[in-house]
Amino acid sequence: MPPRASLRVIIAQDENAGNWYCRRPIGTPKSIRRFLTMFDNPQLEYLHIEPKDIGTDKIGHFDFFRSRFKDSLWQDCLMWLKSL
Repeated sequence: MPPRASLRVIIAQDENAGNWYCRRPIGTPKSIRRFLTMFDNPQLEYLHIEPKDIGTDKIGHFDFFRSRFKDSLWQDCLMWLKSL
């Protein structure tokens, strides 16, 4: 069986961040969905997670890697990695 191709893209955007580079969208939901149409993988999955969805006021650019998200964001990624 050939290896399964996988792609996971994480884009963090804090709308109210004070830095100029955070106020500019990295990728809007519409542009991300358009980008994903470039791939033929039927296993493709798109998740849009807002901070309020996981009970916080912000996620932050690199804050995904902070231990405070081990029971929320990390769990989804862990399940995805185990499925490969």
